[in-house]
Amino acid sequence: MHRRKPRERPEIPQAPYGGAVVRRESSRAAAVAPPLHTADAFREVQRSAGNAAVTRMIARSARPTAASERQDEAASPTSAGQTSAPSVDGAHGPDRAVAVQRVTDQAKHVEEVLPREEWYRLQLDPRHHDEARRTHPNNPGELYDHQQSPGFQGSMNAAYEQYLNDPATIGHRVDFRMYEAMHNTVGSQLGNQVEKSGEVGLHTMYPLRADSPTPSVLDEEIGGRPLMVKADPLMRFGIIPRDPLTWSGHFQPHGADGMYTETLYRDTEVEEILDNVFKRFYEKLGAAQAPREKLKAIAWAVRTIHIIHPYEDTNRRLNVHVLLPRLLMAAGFKPVIFKDMDELFQGGRSLEQVADALESGQAMDLLSDSIEATAPQYEPEWHQRGQFGRREEPMPAPPGTSTELIEIPDF
Repeated sequence: MHRRKPRERPEIPQAPYGGAVVRRESSRAAAVAPPLHTADAFREVQRSAGNAAVTRMIARSARPTAASERQDEAASPTSAGQTSAPSVDGAHGPDRAVAVQRVTDQAKHVEEVLPREEWYRLQLDPRHHDEARRTHPNNPGELYDHQQSPGFQGSMNAAYEQYLNDPATIGHRVDFRMYEAMHNTVGSQLGNQVEKSGEVGLHTMYPLRADSPTPSVLDEEIGGRPLMVKADPLMRFGIIPRDPLTWSGHFQPHGADGMYTETLYRDTEVEEILDNVFKRFYEKLGAAQAPREKLKAIAWAVRTIHIIHPYEDTNRRLNVHVLLPRLLMAAGFKPVIFKDMDELFQGGRSLEQVADALESGQAMDLLSDSIEATAPQYEPEWHQRGQFGRREEPMPAPPGTSTELIEIPDF
């Protein structure tokens, strides 16, 4: 359910379980006068920026000239139509048409690894399994139907039947058209329509659930655009970036107990962005020789798409609880269940950490009632492990922010 909250000052609500937030904003195109900083402060902010894209934006802001702006734009991969440079997580594959529709002939389907009455183990947040079995022993999967999501189980079962349980199609490649159909099915019985992120004036926000983004996320590019940049150094100079797909920072005006990620792209760009991600994923998967490399390719795809957060809601149930098991089973692996599934793909874990989890999960008993986290330090829920990335000094809110918020569930 959407809730509109008028506020006197722009703030990010600190929901107990880190609900996603969509913030209404005025146009991002308006020029913002950067505050004055000394040369030493400027160099300090540059050093803490996290990646070269942020450093370039700060440099342009500190010494703007019309000629240099035009030169930078003309040389950028996006404006020149060039492909982006290889990221640290893997090189871009060659630009070629995909001739094969099927990923592998060794694909599994969900009922092969988990009985239908146990599908709830993959559909619900693993931290809620005990509550589901205790309150609804005859049908644990209906837990959320009795809370804030009537129609949850029916929608998820429909998605599992169509996209995870058909042996004839489980190995077919995913593109945006299929992904969007999966999204529509996941929300088909919820009674409300969920739009793409990036409608004019709307941007989706969600908690990072980590102290800071992992370095490889800050180095990653999709279609020549940074996947994520750090927001704090940009906000200190009053800069709202144009090219990055997301930015992550402390968006509360008086400091924050955690970092949030906000989308920056337009809804009209979502299809092209995701088709680019899927294309690169299948190139990575096709080049992988060992099972570990295949799992790493799957980790990259799900983490990238989840950071992008293509929709205003239902992103985790779609990406982590439908897309992830589909890609795993299509490649011949089993689905995985960990307590910290809500953190694994947010952008705070490295690809090696995610691949470690997917690899260790292949030996787990999916019917076990004893679900563990991917590592001991992640056993407590993320909001119980202290204050993530708390700042000692207040950060300004993003310029042009209005006073109206829409708060929506994160799952």
